Amino acid sequence: MSPTLILIALTGGMCTGVLVLLTVESLLSIISALHGALMTRWKKLTNAASPGQIKTGILVRLLLNKTVLFIIAITVSDGAHGYFQPLLRAEHTSTPDLIYKITALFTAVLCGRIAIQRLRLSWMLSHQVGYAEKRQRTFLLR
Repeated sequence: MSPTLILIALTGGMCTGVLVLLTVESLLSIISALHGALMTRWKKLTNAASPGQIKTGILVRLLLNKTVLFIIAITVSDGAHGYFQPLLRAEHTSTPDLIYKITALFTAVLCGRIAIQRLRLSWMLSHQVGYAEKRQRTFLLR
C-alpha cells in the first residue's frame, strides 16, 4: 500500500463524511420546514386571524435553501464516491477501503455537533414565532 493511496483514502473519507452529514442534515431541515409550514397552514385554516403564525415567506425561503443544498450535496457526494472508489480499488486490498470508511465516520462524528446546531436553528426558524425576524434585525444592525 503506497502513501499516495493512503492520502487518497484519507481525503476521500473526509470529503464523503462531510457530504453525507450535510445530506442528512439538509434532509432533516427540509422535514422540519415542511412540518412548520403544515402547522402554519393548519392554523390559518382554523382561524385566519389567530396569533402565533410564522410568515409563509420565511418557511418557503428556508425550504428552498435546504432543498437546493440537499440536491447539491447528493450530486457532489455521488460524484466524489464515483471518483474515489476506483482509485481505492486499484490494489484490490481492503485496507484503503477500511481507511476510507473509518475516516468518513470519524469526520461525520467530529462535525456532528455543528450539524445539530444547524438543525436546532432550522427548527427554531420554522417553529418559533418572530425568531426569524428578530434574527434578521440583529444581523442588519451589525
